[in-house]
Amino acid sequence: MTDDSLDSLLSDFWNWRLQQSPEFTTMAGSKLYNHILEEFTEARFEADFEACKVFLARAKALGSVVGSEEKV
Repeated sequence: MTDDSLDSLLSDFWNWRLQQSPEFTTMAGSKLYNHILEEFTEARFEADFEACKVFLARAKALGSVVGSEEKV
């Protein structure tokens, strides 16, 4: 994450979101995950929570480095 940017964070989050929610992906106009149904298990939600903590940490790290023109 040494070369992290707001653009890469948002792109990574968007791609992760599309993978985690294939029905949402279809509604957003992509057919990439049409062959998959979303998984609703405790393990999946725990994994999502951990992934979101990583995204949050990246955002906070950017906030300490980003200048006033690009606030997180």
